[in-house]
Amino acid sequence: MKISNLFKELKRRDVFRVATAYAVTSWLIIQIIVSVFPYLGIDDFWITTIIVLLIIGFPISIIAGWIYEMTPDGIRKTDEVEVSEEFEELSDRKLNQIIIGVLATVIVFMVVERLFFAEGRIIERDTLQVQTASVAVLPFVDMSENQDQEYFSDGLSEELLNVLAKVEGLKVAGRTSSFQFKGDNQDLRKIGSELGVDHVLEGSVRKFGNQIRITAQLIKTEDGFHVWSETFQREYSANDLFQIQDEISSEVLQELEVRLIPEKRDAISQKLTSNTAALDDYLKAIQLLSNRKATEINESILLLDKVILEDDQFAEAYARRAIAYDLLGMYGNINRKEKLDKMRLNIDRALLIDPQRGLAYAALGLYHTHLDNFDEARIALQKAHELLPGNPEVMIWYSQVADSWSLSEQLINRAYEADPFNALALDAKARLLYDEDEFEEAVRLMEVNITRNPENSLALSLKAEFMRDQPFGKLDEAFILAYQAYLLEPGNMTHKFNLAEMSFDLGFYFLAEQMRNELREDFSENFSLLELKFDYFLYTQQYDSMRVVMQQVVDFEDTDPSDYALFEPFMFMYLNGGWYEEAENYLIDNFPDLATAKLNEFYYLEDLALASELFRKLNKPELAQPLAEAVCEEAESYFSFDGDIKREIVQDLMDYMDCTSVRRDKSTFIEILEEIHFERKSKANLYTFLDANPVHDFIKQDADYLKLRDRMEADIAAMRENAKRWLQENGHWKNDWQITLVDYSGS
Repeated sequence: MKISNLFKELKRRDVFRVATAYAVTSWLIIQIIVSVFPYLGIDDFWITTIIVLLIIGFPISIIAGWIYEMTPDGIRKTDEVEVSEEFEELSDRKLNQIIIGVLATVIVFMVVERLFFAEGRIIERDTLQVQTASVAVLPFVDMSENQDQEYFSDGLSEELLNVLAKVEGLKVAGRTSSFQFKGDNQDLRKIGSELGVDHVLEGSVRKFGNQIRITAQLIKTEDGFHVWSETFQREYSANDLFQIQDEISSEVLQELEVRLIPEKRDAISQKLTSNTAALDDYLKAIQLLSNRKATEINESILLLDKVILEDDQFAEAYARRAIAYDLLGMYGNINRKEKLDKMRLNIDRALLIDPQRGLAYAALGLYHTHLDNFDEARIALQKAHELLPGNPEVMIWYSQVADSWSLSEQLINRAYEADPFNALALDAKARLLYDEDEFEEAVRLMEVNITRNPENSLALSLKAEFMRDQPFGKLDEAFILAYQAYLLEPGNMTHKFNLAEMSFDLGFYFLAEQMRNELREDFSENFSLLELKFDYFLYTQQYDSMRVVMQQVVDFEDTDPSDYALFEPFMFMYLNGGWYEEAENYLIDNFPDLATAKLNEFYYLEDLALASELFRKLNKPELAQPLAEAVCEEAESYFSFDGDIKREIVQDLMDYMDCTSVRRDKSTFIEILEEIHFERKSKANLYTFLDANPVHDFIKQDADYLKLRDRMEADIAAMRENAKRWLQENGHWKNDWQITLVDYSGS
């Protein structure tokens, strides 16, 4: 058969139309299963299988089109059909209707798919948000001749990241995680895999004279291909920079096929300032805050002061300054009243200028948290989260005041997923795992962080906290980790405090004293100094000195002894000092319901136990007994296994020890203590828990208890020797250091 005749016969038999109908229908089926099956949880195997079957079916459809005809009486073999012009017209019309119908379905599906299923689409409705696009913003490279614009290139990257992170549902890798790859030149496919993103935005900055050139490129991590790139050369001014930033973010969203309603686009395109000098100093300031070092926080505050002088309408600068003062309270040297006053002043100014400034609401939430106004803190941080949905720090802060455990857990997990190398997110995720008894995984997270960031002192410090407690109980290893963190960053206030507390575990009071002196020298206005002084005097039984510290605490907190947060330290001081009548007067003046054992307010179990112990010492059983009953009722309500000591969690067992003390149940007390120390290996704060707690005075001279304590001391002595040996081998041990062992017998 000639080729021309073959094509004529193929056309007559409608083979081309059949092939077209089959191809369009197959394409539609493939699009539907690719879009819908993942949402139904159907395995990818079935998607592949169906596609292969459709491909195999294509030549079969052509053969069928050759052999069979569509007739008014149904499908029949071509050889059996009497062909006429009317018949061909009818057959063509039917096939055309099928093709048009399928094409119409395709158009409808494309509209639906773009609205609901296409990768990277966001349609913002009251109840529906679908998003799968993801991107990491790597630090832009400083290509300036003098290499002096790193703060600017980093700041531009961070601001681009912040803009994109405001797009709810768009997954944007957090700053800390993205900046891990600064100057690394790793394969982008590996970076995408580690950060869990499909795209990377990178670029460079070159400043020359009053001109600036910014190059940006969006790259697909799957294959390393450029999706989009652009070079911007403008005059170096704040207005031009924000215009470039807006253009870059808009192009990225467009390439990721992210659709935003106009209100949302306006929200993410907020310009910080029109003052170039103010912007320059602001970018320097926010870089200084990222490391959480006291000296750099102070430098940042000075720069923000300058920024606000340059532009007194710079709302974000006021909000950042409020956050900086909060950080100074944690890592630096500022008293509580001054910190809160300065935070509030800057928060109010930021919100007056811009009532939709997310960072200002975050600062407001932290402010209320410090005042124990948790409802107000929750409202402010929820608002901050709405305005900055991708910010991992806001998620962590919000998680700390969330009104449910499930919400707190969800926020922590989302923060960790957004920025898995962020110190705050790692810390919160590891603590969450630890609280859920996922001990090994919690430690693994810290070890990954230490391996990846050997200079990360915070990871060492947190791992130390884990190792000293259940299920590890390695006081020596915990102490060594805390000392290593201190050596890495000796100016860090938190490391000084943690090292002092872990020194108490091993009787290294000389080192705790050294840390106290260092804190007094560098952080005299930080509350941690007062906490450490209180613990030191408590453990060394210097109760008169504790009086001075407690007055300092009252002054620092700008409060009075009726503050419930001060109840336990005051009672520890009074009861250990033997000042029982004074303790009773303290209750009468500040907690009258406890003084009469008629409880109208909520009290923690340990506080009830302290009050019960006081009245027992005052020989007032009519008051001691109802409080003791309240202690045991509360402790036993926590049980999940009917009080089975081998199964109840450690914290509940520790609470139950208070009950056994007020009941004077020596055998159960000893059984629980042995279980906690030797089986669960929860050995942190041994001296705090037993020796300094007056609730347990009743057992301190019991013969069976003293035998158990000797075994516990032998266990600790071996770890003490390991820690001492490490200090000696690494040149840190001083010959005049003397180990201090507390006389726990009460004799």
